[in-house]
Amino acid sequence: MKKPVLLSAFLLILPLSHCSADTPMPTALPSTAPSTTDTDTVAPETPDSATAQDATAPEAPATTDTPAPPANTPTAPAEMTDEELKTLAANYTESLKAINTELEPSSIHGARVKTFLDPTAFDAYQAQRFPYAANTVSLKESHASDSGPISRLYVMKKIPGYDTANNDWFYAVMSTAGVASQKGKVQFCIACHAGNKDKDYLFGFR
Repeated sequence: MKKPVLLSAFLLILPLSHCSADTPMPTALPSTAPSTTDTDTVAPETPDSATAQDATAPEAPATTDTPAPPANTPTAPAEMTDEELKTLAANYTESLKAINTELEPSSIHGARVKTFLDPTAFDAYQAQRFPYAANTVSLKESHASDSGPISRLYVMKKIPGYDTANNDWFYAVMSTAGVASQKGKVQFCIACHAGNKDKDYLFGFR
């Protein structure tokens, strides 16, 4: 019964005696686990964000531009401005010509009047040639008496297209400083001067 014990001890000692420092250690076997950097695995493509938005964004509705008005749209003729009236009041004795040197009686524009016309209209008046030219200017001084000062000024100007129903005359009633109390299509003036249509609405001395 002792022999089996010795055999077992010999078997335990034998492998140790055959191992030495010169015996190389077995190298580790390569791992068979799949690599996480396996290039065969392809991630799904992500669509470009701008392309994706273009594909999903709804189309903007077409805009309709408001057509611009024609470039040759006519504009209403301009009246005489306040500055133009003041300039006329200051300079009319030099820029206009008087058709009467002495004050003449008037039943409408004061006791006495003196009438001035621009040079072209003055020649037409002397020749009794009507109608008057475009931009004709007439100015009438109003006096309370033969020796009285000028109380007010009455102005007419022919502005093409201004008032075609009444031969395009503009009217103004103003102080000697050129400050208008009435101007434009003054109905009282229109109604009175319409009585002299044959001579293009100008009465001359009256």
